[in-house]
Amino acid sequence: MGIADRREREKAKRRDTIVDAAEELFFSKGIANTTIDEIAETVELSKATIYLYFKTKEEIYCAIVQRAMNLIKTSMQEAAKKGKNGLECLYLQGQAFYEFYKTHPNYFSALFHRELYNMLQGKENPMIEDILTQGEELFESAVAIIKSGIEDGSIRPDVDPYKAALSLDGIFSGLLKVVSIEEDHLMKYHNVTPEELIRYSMELIGHALINKDNDQVMSQCKASCPEDKKSPGKKQARKKIKEINQ
Repeated sequence: MGIADRREREKAKRRDTIVDAAEELFFSKGIANTTIDEIAETVELSKATIYLYFKTKEEIYCAIVQRAMNLIKTSMQEAAKKGKNGLECLYLQGQAFYEFYKTHPNYFSALFHRELYNMLQGKENPMIEDILTQGEELFESAVAIIKSGIEDGSIRPDVDPYKAALSLDGIFSGLLKVVSIEEDHLMKYHNVTPEELIRYSMELIGHALINKDNDQVMSQCKASCPEDKKSPGKKQARKKIKEINQ
């Protein structure tokens, strides 16, 4: 490769190093409590060098959100490929979203961080445009899956694909945010595990969407839900909460 190609690789590598350092600081301290100086010190670069790559720390945060979007988008696409019909594809995507939340909790939080939405208001930035575009692509993918489910007979023919996709996004995103904040509360006061709540919610969604004329679809889709774990008894739940709080 030529000199120009090598310089581009080095530039991309340095940019990734900056984002890596910012991730660690943002996730441990929060965006508001992290400064560009701290990021520069962590990667052993001057503050001026950081500004060659990012104008503000909010832009660095956008780069982190881009990473999160890339991960969730790839995960959802791969999950949908395994479905035998439209409804099962939705189940598998719901499971993939849940696995993303469990495996990458910081990225999950980044996607729903209030400061992200403040940054999206009235600003033109290629990274923000990319985030919005990827979000729309995920939405359009859900719409397409619902349409395919109507066509293959697994989803009711009277379902509006666009309204259903919007509803599913709001329901499942909200549900995971509740689980992420109140996991100990669910176990302590309701004796319900997150996995059990997610599974039950997915089954409710399935019952709302399923084409009742196709009796075999629901049993096939249930197998795609998160593993059904029995709720712990009160004694076990209190023990678990005690361990969490220690």
